[in-house]
Amino acid sequence: MAKLKPILLFLISFLIVQAIVTAVVWKQYQKQASMAGADSLAGADSLADSLAMADTMEAHLQKQLALRQARIDSLESVLRALQAENEQLKKLVNQTRHQEAARQQLAANVKNMAKIYENMDPSEAARILSNLDLPLAVEVISAIKKRKAAQIMASLDPDKAVEISKKLAR
Repeated sequence: MAKLKPILLFLISFLIVQAIVTAVVWKQYQKQASMAGADSLAGADSLADSLAMADTMEAHLQKQLALRQARIDSLESVLRALQAENEQLKKLVNQTRHQEAARQQLAANVKNMAKIYENMDPSEAARILSNLDLPLAVEVISAIKKRKAAQIMASLDPDKAVEISKKLAR
């Protein structure tokens, strides 16, 4: 929403400036029309001149209106694009928050598992750890106190201990 405020301020400022310019132009046309009307009263073509001037003013105002409408349409398009981008960013932030919450929950679970394995017999903990998938086993071993982790690693199958050691070294 903070990104949209400057755009909306620009749009409103632009419209105000356009309204002021239109008012000034209109006053000039009225002034010219009144002067032309006063001069043309003396001549026979005063009504035709007034109509021609009114047609010219109308054409000019129609062009101004079309230009303003095109500018408004363009700004509305930009606004819609920014709103869509804002929605995508909100979804991305929400997704990132959920991922972070899941990561924190996993870290808490690993910490709890590590405490459980620390309180187990090393050979029993090794038997269970050997059945875990490698990334989880590495996380749990790294969270266990070093002395207890060494006892569990010593009780593991040598191949599994080597795999875990390689992952721990990275």
